[in-house]
Amino acid sequence: MNFLLGECFVGLSSLGILCFLGFINDKSLFITDFIIKLLFPILGLFFFMSLSFNNVSVELFNSTLLIDSLFLNIKIILILLLLGILSASLSYFFIDNLLVSEFGLLFLLSGLGTIFVIMCNDFFSLYLALELQNLGFYILAALKKYNSYSVEAGLKYYIMGSLSSGLLLFGFVLLYGLFGTLNFFELSILINNFLFMDSAFFVFWFSFIFIIVGIVFKLGAAPFHWWVPDVYSGAPQPVTLFFATIPKLGLIFIMVKLNLYFSFIFMSLFNIILLSFGVFSLILGFLFALYQWNIMRFIAYSSIFNVGFCLIILSNTTLWSIYSALFFFLPYVSIMLGSILILMVIKNTGYCKNLSIWHLAILGKSNIWLAFSLGILFFSFGGIPPLAGFFSKLFIFISLLYTESYLLLLFVFFLSAGASLYYLRFVRSILFTNTSEYLFIYNLNNLYLISSLIILNVSFFFFYDYFYSLLFNLITYAL
Repeated sequence: MNFLLGECFVGLSSLGILCFLGFINDKSLFITDFIIKLLFPILGLFFFMSLSFNNVSVELFNSTLLIDSLFLNIKIILILLLLGILSASLSYFFIDNLLVSEFGLLFLLSGLGTIFVIMCNDFFSLYLALELQNLGFYILAALKKYNSYSVEAGLKYYIMGSLSSGLLLFGFVLLYGLFGTLNFFELSILINNFLFMDSAFFVFWFSFIFIIVGIVFKLGAAPFHWWVPDVYSGAPQPVTLFFATIPKLGLIFIMVKLNLYFSFIFMSLFNIILLSFGVFSLILGFLFALYQWNIMRFIAYSSIFNVGFCLIILSNTTLWSIYSALFFFLPYVSIMLGSILILMVIKNTGYCKNLSIWHLAILGKSNIWLAFSLGILFFSFGGIPPLAGFFSKLFIFISLLYTESYLLLLFVFFLSAGASLYYLRFVRSILFTNTSEYLFIYNLNNLYLISSLIILNVSFFFFYDYFYSLLFNLITYAL
C-alpha cells in the first residue's frame, strides 16, 4: 500500500474539500480562489511522494493495478501538467467572475482518475478509472451554466462520453463471458490458447472492436470527432486546456499497453482498425482545419489531426512504434499547453469572446514576446525544424520507414507538409499583419510558464537524443 500513499492522500484531500464545501455552502470568488490555491500544496506533496519510488515493478490488488518505472515517470509528467493547468486557472475565474467553488474538487478527482487509468492492469479497473475521470469532465465542460455554448458543450460531452462508456462496457462483458477474467496478462495467455476456436475467435474480435472504438471515441479521433470542436470552443478555457492534454495522455498510454499485450495475437485486426481510424483522423482533421477561422475550433481539429498520427504509428505494432508514439505525444502536450495559455492571456483582457485568426494580428503589436512565443508554438505544431514538433514527426517517419510502410509514409508526409501551410497562415497573421488596434495586456501571471514551454520546445534540438534515450530506457525496463 506504500506505493498508493500519494493516491490515498489525494483521495482524502478530495473528500476533505467536499466536506468543506458542504459545510461552507458559499460560492464566492474568495472560496473558489482559496480551493484552487489549496490544490498547489496537495499536488506538490503528491509530486514529492511520487519521486520517492524508482525502478520498481509491483502488482497490487490481485494484479488489478501495475506500478512500474514507466508509470511513475508518466505520473510525474501528469502531475506537472496538472500544476501548470492549475496555475493558468488562477486569474481566469476572477476575470470572468465565475463563481464555481467546485472546480478545484472536480479538477482533483479527474486528475486522480487519469492517474488510475495509466496504472490499471485490468479492464474492470480501467472502466472504473475512466468513469472517475469522466465524472468531473461532464460537469467541468458545462461550468459556465449561464452560457449556452458551455451548456451545449457539457451536454454533448455527456452524451458522447456515455455512449463510448457503453461501448467499452459491452466489449468488457463479452470478454469476461468468454474467458472469465479481465486481467491483461491472463487474457493475453488465454486468447493465445483459444483463439483458433471458431466461436471464441468471432466473439473475441467482436468484443475487441467495441473496446478499441470506445477508446478512440474518448480520444476524439475521426469518425467519432463530432463533439470535440464544440467542447473545445464552448467549455471554459482552463477546462479546454485540461481536455486537450490530460485525458489524451492517459488514453494513449492505455493504447500502448493494449499494443504490448494483445497486438502479437491479432496483429492484422489491430493494424486495420487503428490504421483506419488514424487515416480518417488525418484526412478529416486536415480538411476541416483548413476552413476554420475560430482559433479554438482550429485547435480542436488540429488535435484530431495529431491523434491520427498516434493511431497510425501504433498500428505498426512494433517497439519502435511505441517509442515514437510516446515521444510524439509528449511534445504535443507541451505545445498545446503553451498555445492555449497564450490564447487565455488574450481572452482575459476581454478583447473578444470568440478569437479568430484576424484577432491575432493585435498580439504582434501589443506584446512582441507573446506574439513570438505563439509563432514558435505554431511552427512546432507544423513540424518546422529545429523545434520539438519536427523531431516528434521525424521519429514517426523513421518508424514507418523501419516497417517498410512506404505508401503510408508518403501519405503522412504530404499531409503533414500541407498542414504546415495552415499553421504558417496563423504565424503570418500574428507577426506580419498590420493593425491600428492596440491591446493592453495587464495579466502576465503565466509568462514564466509560457517561457519555460518555449525553452523546452527549442531545447529539443540540442537534447533530443537524451529525451529519446530516457524514454527508450524507461519502456525497455518496463517490459
